[in-house]
Amino acid sequence: MNSSVVEIVCIGVVLRFNALFRKSSLQYRSGEGGQLCFIFDLESHNNHLLSIFISLELLPR
Repeated sequence: MNSSVVEIVCIGVVLRFNALFRKSSLQYRSGEGGQLCFIFDLESHNNHLLSIFISLELLPR
């Protein structure tokens, strides 16, 4: 499956956000139909909370 490739891409995104923001927490949700949902709770330097929702849909081959 291509799940390992998707995980590598998402880890790169998380590392990139970690360089821009001081605190970041990652939550992983396993949706129905092979759907991966990543929720990023980011805290900027001004203590403004940002939430970025990234939804990746894995298509069966």
